[in-house]
Amino acid sequence: MIVLPSIAFDAFAGTAKDVTARRVGGRTVLSVRATHSALFTPAQAVSRNRLSRISRSYRTLSDAERAGWEQLAQRYTATSSLGKGAVLSAHNMFVRLNCNLVMVGGSPITAAPIGLDRVPQVLLTAMYVSSSSVRIEGIEEPDDDLRLVVKMSAAQSVGVSSAWSKTVVVSSSEETDWGELDLTEAFAEVLGVEVEDGKKFFVEMYWADSRTGFTGQVTRISGIAGPAPIYGGSVPSNRAIIRVRDYTTEDQCVFKDFEYELSRGSVIGSCRGSYGYHGSQVNGYAPLDPQTASKFAEHQSYFLARGNDGKHWTINFVEVEVREVSGEPNLIVLPELDYDVYGCEIFDVAAPVNY
Repeated sequence: MIVLPSIAFDAFAGTAKDVTARRVGGRTVLSVRATHSALFTPAQAVSRNRLSRISRSYRTLSDAERAGWEQLAQRYTATSSLGKGAVLSAHNMFVRLNCNLVMVGGSPITAAPIGLDRVPQVLLTAMYVSSSSVRIEGIEEPDDDLRLVVKMSAAQSVGVSSAWSKTVVVSSSEETDWGELDLTEAFAEVLGVEVEDGKKFFVEMYWADSRTGFTGQVTRISGIAGPAPIYGGSVPSNRAIIRVRDYTTEDQCVFKDFEYELSRGSVIGSCRGSYGYHGSQVNGYAPLDPQTASKFAEHQSYFLARGNDGKHWTINFVEVEVREVSGEPNLIVLPELDYDVYGCEIFDVAAPVNY
């Protein structure tokens, strides 16, 4: 005979395999023990291993440390989805905060934090989700110790009204770029697919304190992927920025995670990244698409660089140009002082010339 879970019986107690009987409100109720799915992504495997490792480490705490977590748990109230307060156990508080810390790149703690830190809610001006990019703009960063955690769902049908339980962490420790966070690559890497226009996506985000593990209130956004933002502003940002990874891969040229940008409101260029030899080539060329090229007039900028290959610790001077080559707009990087470099990194700000 097959017994269905959650059906009440008058007299039955104990556990048989995954089925447990217990007395609730004067009745005996059967329930099935929850089990993990046998199929999970590499990211889920890492998360489960981290949770298990941190949970076991609670046993190694001293009596004084456990007492501290018990006191913290008594002061902390977690709000459930029904709006009812539930006091966490010391063990659950320890696991929750340490899982948050590890997720955002911090180190686990054994001593309970003193007091309950207030973590603000995420404020932003716009979010774009499309087949070409996944990007958040206008993020207000209240504290250097806070890390933005972003969770996203896979593509859902337009008629789906709620898929918050299907969101997974796509970013947890990246710093924003002047209030902007590009999640295009992170989404594809974690979810294993690229964004499909016309589908609905669900996004959750919150701040996590990298010192204590406390988190702020969750900001929820949902919308249909496409050119228009799913939240906020009506048009994409008009930043004059060139990210070389959008045009080529590291094994095709001398660039490595190279970015060049002209600041808004003034003609000041900022450059960061690195480059090195590709075969016998030392100069870097990256062809630009017309939309990006239209944000730049032809010009040159000069930035300081330093060798970083472990052998040639030289100071260099690098010219960055935006100009046409054979009728096509290009970003060009030319070392000026020392061509005998095998790897250089740049992080500098300068005013363009001939702009």
